[in-house]
Amino acid sequence: MSSSYDYIIIGQGIAGSCLSYELIKAGKFVLVIDNEHQTSSSKVAAGLFNPIIFKFFTKSWMADELIPFADNFFLELEKLLRKSFFSKTPIEKIFSTEYEKKMWEDKSFKNSYSSLIEQHQICNLKDTEFNAPFGSGIVKEGRKLDVPDFLSSYQNWLKTNNRIVFSSINYDAIKIQENGVKITINDKEIICSNIVFCEGYQVKNNPFFNWIDIIPVKGDILEVELENHIPHTIHKSCFLLPIKKNTCWAGSTFDREYETELPTEKGKEYIIKRLNQLLVQQYKITNHITGIRPTVIDRRPVLGTHPKHKSLHIFNGLGSKGVMLSPYFANHLSNFLIYNNPLNPEISLTRFPLNKPL
Repeated sequence: MSSSYDYIIIGQGIAGSCLSYELIKAGKFVLVIDNEHQTSSSKVAAGLFNPIIFKFFTKSWMADELIPFADNFFLELEKLLRKSFFSKTPIEKIFSTEYEKKMWEDKSFKNSYSSLIEQHQICNLKDTEFNAPFGSGIVKEGRKLDVPDFLSSYQNWLKTNNRIVFSSINYDAIKIQENGVKITINDKEIICSNIVFCEGYQVKNNPFFNWIDIIPVKGDILEVELENHIPHTIHKSCFLLPIKKNTCWAGSTFDREYETELPTEKGKEYIIKRLNQLLVQQYKITNHITGIRPTVIDRRPVLGTHPKHKSLHIFNGLGSKGVMLSPYFANHLSNFLIYNNPLNPEISLTRFPLNKPL
């Protein structure tokens, strides 16, 4: 480990991994610091990209830009890491009512949706496996990132290149200087020009950025074993995402008022109720995990520079769409930090008024 860096990235979740890669690719000397927190949302993210919001069958924000960028980004990383963790996958939406079916049919005729969903196609699932009396439609531009494989593969690459250390952060050990920051990690003093905090919901403990209204939301996911294998993701009030033969992730919850970060019967029962609405076939629960998502009231990420300490920056608020948002906005933030390109006002830190003196 060197004693001087251009950038220190705090957190090696999806956001920190994507940003550190963009900065390293741009020729910057980067160190990642990670505390291996097990309930970060990245540790348990299902890794599903869905360009359609199923509530109203509308396009997800910036889907036309985010998905092509992510395709190129993860293909590049697969080549670098010599691993395969990113794939295209259809998502089958089971309609709950005749009205939903009609909405889908209407959308399928619109040119703006033709690249995302199968036009004029209504599928009929086996009634011995799924409760789908109104049929289903196909989102053809879904994506799946094997998040644990991606994070561990990238972490190994960082280790090989001496770009990561494992440590918790003592914020009192961060000393702002005239031309950068001094930080003590594992009893070693390090100088850097910039620190970018990619801490997810743990930003609540960060005295430099805890005035931002990041809302922690707990998500439960169940691992379930099915009688019959499903070839792609299926959704009806909850999702079923295949991870291996006859085994899927099922979820998830969206709990703003959780009392513990650990799995609970409440979260489990919430998903079971929805599985019972979806499945006719038998299933067995084999695992139950949770993570805490960092969300924002306007459902937009938070990127930018501290209003007083110009060497401190943030990349946060990615919520439940972190895998889809991170590549594009890691590049966006990198260009802001290196070349002073303007940030999109929708995601800029400046949209949050200060509520305490600095």
